[in-house]
Amino acid sequence: MKKIKMRKIVVNKTHTGILLNKFALLELKSYGYHSKALRDAIKYFNDEIGCADLKIGRDSKHLIKLVENVDQRKMKLKDPFRDTKLVIVEIPMDVKWGIAMPDWEGEHVFEQHRTWYP
Repeated sequence: MKKIKMRKIVVNKTHTGILLNKFALLELKSYGYHSKALRDAIKYFNDEIGCADLKIGRDSKHLIKLVENVDQRKMKLKDPFRDTKLVIVEIPMDVKWGIAMPDWEGEHVFEQHRTWYP
Protein backbone atom coordinates (compact mmCIF):
# COMPACT_ATOMS: atom_id res chain seq x y z
CA MET A 1 0.00 0.00 0.00
CA LYS A 2 1.36 3.38 -1.00
CA LYS A 3 1.87 5.82 1.86
CA ILE A 4 0.17 9.19 1.32
CA LYS A 5 2.45 12.21 1.74
CA MET A 6 0.93 14.72 4.11
CA ARG A 7 1.22 18.50 4.42
CA LYS A 8 1.06 20.32 7.76
CA ILE A 9 -0.89 23.58 8.03
CA VAL A 10 -1.15 25.92 11.04
CA VAL A 11 -4.60 27.22 12.02
CA ASN A 12 -5.93 29.26 14.92
CA LYS A 13 -8.54 27.30 16.86
CA THR A 14 -9.93 30.23 18.84
CA HIS A 15 -10.16 33.17 16.44
CA THR A 16 -9.38 34.04 12.86
CA GLY A 17 -5.92 35.02 11.75
CA ILE A 18 -2.63 34.38 13.49
CA LEU A 19 -0.94 37.08 15.55
CA LEU A 20 2.58 36.56 16.84
CA ASN A 21 4.27 38.37 19.71
CA LYS A 22 7.91 39.50 19.81
CA PHE A 23 9.04 36.21 21.40
CA ALA A 24 7.52 34.22 18.53
CA LEU A 25 9.12 36.53 15.95
CA LEU A 26 12.55 35.97 17.48
CA GLU A 27 11.94 32.21 17.49
CA LEU A 28 11.03 32.30 13.77
CA LYS A 29 14.29 34.11 13.11
CA SER A 30 16.24 31.50 15.09
CA TYR A 31 14.61 28.75 12.98
CA GLY A 32 16.04 30.32 9.85
CA TYR A 33 13.08 32.33 8.57
CA HIS A 34 14.38 35.56 7.10
CA SER A 35 12.49 38.31 5.32
CA LYS A 36 12.42 42.08 5.24
CA ALA A 37 8.96 41.95 6.84
CA LEU A 38 10.32 39.91 9.76
CA ARG A 39 13.32 42.20 10.26
CA ASP A 40 11.02 45.25 10.25
CA ALA A 41 8.57 43.59 12.65
CA ILE A 42 11.32 42.76 15.14
CA LYS A 43 12.76 46.24 14.87
CA TYR A 44 9.58 48.38 14.93
CA PHE A 45 6.71 46.42 16.53
CA ASN A 46 6.39 46.14 20.29
CA ASP A 47 3.15 44.18 20.48
CA GLU A 48 2.16 41.67 17.84
CA ILE A 49 1.96 41.24 14.09
CA GLY A 50 -0.04 38.96 11.83
CA CYS A 51 1.35 36.13 9.71
CA ALA A 52 -0.09 37.76 6.61
CA ASP A 53 1.93 40.90 7.35
CA LEU A 54 5.06 38.75 7.68
CA LYS A 55 4.29 37.06 4.35
CA ILE A 56 4.77 33.64 5.95
CA GLY A 57 2.63 30.79 4.68
CA ARG A 58 0.50 28.66 6.95
CA ASP A 59 2.42 25.64 5.65
CA SER A 60 5.82 27.24 6.25
CA LYS A 61 8.26 24.81 7.88
CA HIS A 62 9.35 27.64 10.19
CA LEU A 63 5.83 28.38 11.44
CA ILE A 64 5.13 24.67 11.89
CA LYS A 65 8.34 24.24 13.90
CA LEU A 66 7.30 27.19 16.08
CA VAL A 67 3.93 25.61 16.88
CA GLU A 68 5.41 22.15 17.44
CA ASN A 69 8.29 23.27 19.69
CA VAL A 70 7.25 26.37 21.66
CA ASP A 71 5.02 26.43 24.70
CA GLN A 72 2.07 28.53 23.58
CA ARG A 73 1.97 30.34 26.91
CA LYS A 74 5.19 32.06 25.79
CA MET A 75 3.35 33.34 22.73
CA LYS A 76 0.51 34.98 24.70
CA LEU A 77 -0.71 38.33 23.44
CA LYS A 78 -1.28 41.38 25.60
CA ASP A 79 -5.02 41.42 24.81
CA PRO A 80 -6.54 38.12 26.04
CA PHE A 81 -9.51 38.55 23.68
CA ARG A 82 -7.12 38.30 20.72
CA ASP A 83 -5.13 35.36 22.06
CA THR A 84 -4.53 32.39 19.84
CA LYS A 85 -4.50 28.63 20.15
CA LEU A 86 -2.41 27.43 17.25
CA VAL A 87 -2.81 23.85 16.07
CA ILE A 88 -1.55 21.85 13.13
CA VAL A 89 -3.89 20.17 10.67
CA GLU A 90 -2.52 17.51 8.34
CA ILE A 91 -3.95 17.03 4.85
CA PRO A 92 -2.80 15.03 1.80
CA MET A 93 0.00 16.81 -0.08
CA ASP A 94 -1.88 16.90 -3.41
CA VAL A 95 -4.96 18.71 -2.05
CA LYS A 96 -5.52 22.32 -3.14
CA TRP A 97 -6.46 23.98 0.10
CA GLY A 98 -7.47 27.22 1.76
CA ILE A 99 -8.17 28.55 5.25
CA ALA A 100 -11.79 29.20 6.22
CA MET A 101 -12.14 32.05 8.69
CA PRO A 102 -15.67 32.13 10.08
CA ASP A 103 -16.40 35.09 12.35
CA TRP A 104 -14.71 34.47 15.71
CA GLU A 105 -15.25 30.71 15.60
CA GLY A 106 -11.73 29.58 14.85
CA GLU A 107 -10.30 28.52 11.54
CA HIS A 108 -10.30 25.29 9.58
CA VAL A 109 -8.68 24.00 6.41
CA PHE A 110 -10.89 23.27 3.42
CA GLU A 111 -10.33 21.66 0.06
CA GLN A 112 -10.80 24.08 -2.83
CA HIS A 113 -13.45 23.18 -5.34
CA ARG A 114 -14.52 24.81 -8.54
CA THR A 115 -17.41 27.27 -8.37
CA TRP A 116 -19.29 29.04 -11.18
CA TYR A 117 -21.50 32.07 -10.72
CA PRO A 118 -24.00 33.48 -13.25
